[in-house]
Parts: sequence; structure tokens; C-alpha cells
Amino acid sequence: MDTSHDPDESDSRVNARSHDNSSQEEHAIDKDPSPISFQQRKWNRLRNQYNDQYLDLFKTAFDPIDDSRSNGNLPPTQLGAVTWHPEEKAKLYQALCRRGRHDLPALADLISSKSVIEIKAYLDNLREQETDRQRFEAQPKNISQAEIPAAVEIGPECEKVLDRAADALLAFQEQYDHVAGQQRSDLWLINQEVASELDEKAGDGDIDAEVEDPKFDEQVTPISERAIGLFRLTALLELSERLFMNKSRDNPNSWHNIAEVGERPSLTLETVSDLFDLVVNFLRRLVQSCLFITQSRIRASTSRDYRPSGTVKEEDVVACLNVLGVKSNTASYWVELARRNDLQVVDDAHRRGVDTNAVLAYDAVEASLSWSGRSRSVSTAPTAAHKGHSSGSIGSEEDSSDDSEEVDNVEEPGDEILSHEEGDQDLTHDSQTEGDATSPDRQSKVHLSEREKLGILEIAQEEYLERMDQSARRQEEARLLSFLGAEDMEKIKKEDVEGLGVRPKELRKSIEDCAGLDIDYEADWESRAKRQKLDPAA
Repeated sequence: MDTSHDPDESDSRVNARSHDNSSQEEHAIDKDPSPISFQQRKWNRLRNQYNDQYLDLFKTAFDPIDDSRSNGNLPPTQLGAVTWHPEEKAKLYQALCRRGRHDLPALADLISSKSVIEIKAYLDNLREQETDRQRFEAQPKNISQAEIPAAVEIGPECEKVLDRAADALLAFQEQYDHVAGQQRSDLWLINQEVASELDEKAGDGDIDAEVEDPKFDEQVTPISERAIGLFRLTALLELSERLFMNKSRDNPNSWHNIAEVGERPSLTLETVSDLFDLVVNFLRRLVQSCLFITQSRIRASTSRDYRPSGTVKEEDVVACLNVLGVKSNTASYWVELARRNDLQVVDDAHRRGVDTNAVLAYDAVEASLSWSGRSRSVSTAPTAAHKGHSSGSIGSEEDSSDDSEEVDNVEEPGDEILSHEEGDQDLTHDSQTEGDATSPDRQSKVHLSEREKLGILEIAQEEYLERMDQSARRQEEARLLSFLGAEDMEKIKKEDVEGLGVRPKELRKSIEDCAGLDIDYEADWESRAKRQKLDPAA
């Protein structure tokens, strides 16, 4: 009587078996009445975008430096008491390709046999040799910018394919970590609810009672137990949600753009344990240094008629912080946090005439947070007073420097002509004798024509490099999409590779070009903070 339903039932059994074989993870989730985690939900949404080839591409970006390059052509160099062997030179040049010449500590770590000072001395020696070659060699044989491999700019279509694969890889890693963490401990992930429960137990002293439970004892180690009792976990999550991880909506690193619907920032148990270790180690160093400084002060001030008390004073702590290089005043960090994270601050004080929806300006926020009554640092008070006392003189110096810059700017055209005159003299050895024999009017016309030639040459170089960049972009996009096996590769038009043309010649470099520019990059809020220290009225 039920034979009419047998085919459907058999099909459902077959589908169930195939579903179990293809995705055992999803079958376990169907059996489990508990809700799906955010990590699993994200992985289910991005599962189809996962690509093993992108994982290989991701690993190649962090491969160590390739030491297979031959270094037999590099002779050893003796600079004072320091000897540079060919192997060390090869490591330095390969490290320069990745880190650049400005990140000296990173270069020292990659070479591991030379210090920062030795590396800087070697780079300065190379720069001096380059300057001498440009000034005294008849044919400097400069390297063109076209011979230096540059970064390839990826188009928006290829970038979308890479972003989707990257998001899928991130979701896979998060889901893997979540499953592995739950196997070790149910308290692996601490969200708002778990943090509130742990804070209540820590306040009531019930964590020790919970740890006595055999099931709970397997989940929480003694270090984790002390870490949970030390921190107020709800405060850490609130700081992450509202300050540290909270950035503008346009910032891709904001937690609003990363989290799933309904998900909020959370902490892992390993993170809390690591933070606990950092705090404990720092406090140990701080206490040991304070005791050492206090004992030194007592020994230095002890005499036959005076014996100081063996207590740690505030001046000992301040001296200890200075020795350890720790900032004793964190007011500036919190004052500039809104500008640094591009946060929108609203005055929620219920006062008459105050719009609670109006976003405050950063100057108003910093002014309200940096009033003098909030400062609690004793060590920085004399420094601030000294800066305030000397602000007038500094301001006058800045005004005078601005005036001098304006005068220099007026003389820029003449200086530019002189610089090109010096460059032209390097190109031809007999330019000085020819200039002396010509009239002033003819000499100015000659210099103007040389400037026009330099401008035309610069334009030709820019156009040649632009053609190279476009060709490299098309080749790299085709390689990436072919490597990933993306369907979007069919949409790419097979453009004929146009000839790059004749490469423009390279002129002799000036001394300023050989010297280079060493400028420390600073964000807007960092430079603004320095300007405020020099001129508080700014």
C-alpha cells in the first residue's frame, strides 16, 4: 500500500548518504540543535570561492629569501676593521630588494652577521662611490629605470577575483581555528556573554570553585585561571569594539566590515593568556628596576649622620620608567585616538542647546580631553611648563623661517637654471669655453633650449615607463587568472602587445640625485602632534 512512496524514500536515502560523504561537517551540524557559529556561517557563505591555487600564491609571498643566486662575482670588501664577504653581500642585496635601504634593523635581521651601524656604513660607501662615478667617469653607464623591476598594478577585475579568494581563505582559517579551539576547550572563544559570566565569577571568587570541577579543570589551565581573574574581560571587549577595532566605515580593517551579521568582537583564551604573560613580565621588570634604583639611592645618600628609610618613592618609579623607556603619561594616546582611528564623536550630554546627533570636530574633542586638570604625570609637568615658556620664541623662529622660505621661493627660477647649467656642463666638456665666447643673450637662449631638451627627455622616459607598466599589468593579470583558473579570464581581451619603442638615454646624475632623500614618513596626526608641541596655540 506504500509502494508509491518507495522511490521518493530511496532517493532521499541516497541523497542523505551522498550528502554525508561529501560534507560530514554539515551533517554533524544538522544533528546538533545548537545554532551555527559565525565562523561556520561565514565559511558556508564563501565556500564556493575557496581556491587551493590562491593558497600556494599566498605562501609564495612569505617565502624566505632565495639564496640560490650566484655570489661568485662579488669580491670581498674591507671597510676599516669590517670585512664584507661575498655571501654577506649577496644577502644584503637580496634583502634590499624586499626591505629597501631605509629599514636598517630589518636588513640586519636578514643578514644576521652584520650590525645596523656596519650596514649603514656599507650603504654610505656605495653612495660615495656612485657620486664619484657620476662626477669623474667619462661614461657613467647609469642603470635606466626600465631595467629595475617595479611593482605591478593590478586592475579592478583581477583584484576582485583575488579579494574573493582571500576572503574565502580567511573564512577557512577562522573555521579551522574555531573547530580546533573548541576541541581543546569550550572557553576557547570569549564573547560578551561568556565575559560577563567570568567577570561575575571573578568578582564573587567563584572561579576556584568552578575549576575544581573535573570538566572545567581540563578546559582551563592555571595560567588561564589567573588571567581571567586579573582582567575585566567585558572592559577589554568594549575597548576593542568602540576604540581599537572601531574605525571609519570606509576602512576595510574596521570590525563592522569584517564581522558577520550579529557578530561582535570577541577574545580567545590564548590571547588573554598571552596578555597576562606580557603584563606579568613587565611588572617583574618594573619591580626589579624600582628596587635596584631605590637601593642605589639609599646607598648613595646614607651617611654617618643620616640613614634614609628603605621605602620606594615616587621619584624612584619615575626614574625607573625613564630607564626602561616607558611613557609615564598616556594622556596624549587617548586624546588623539579619535583622530587616529577616524572615529565620529558625539556629545551625548543632555544640555540645553546641545545637539546630541552633531558630530564634534577633532579639535574640540582633543581640547575637551586634554585640559590641564586631567594630567596626572608629575615627571612631565616641568617639561610642559618649559615648552609653554619658550613657545613665543619658537613661534618667532617659525615666522622667520617662513619668511626666509618665501624669499627662497622667489629665487627658485634662477636656481633651477643654474642647476641645469651644471648638468649641461657634465654632458659636454667644452661647454664653459663655448659659453665664454658667446654673448649673454645667446647664452640664455642656449640654456633655454637645453632645458627644453631635458623636459622632452623626461616626458619620453615617463611615456616609455607607462607603456612598460601597462604591458606588465596585462601579463601579470593573465598569469594570475590563469594560475587561479578563474572564469573571468575569458572576458579579458587579447590585446596585441605593442612595441615599447626605443628606450630613452640616461643622463649623468647630479650630486643631489646621488645623495638621495632620507625622509621619515609620518602620519598626519603624528606631524600635527609635533607642531602642537612647538606651538601650543596652533
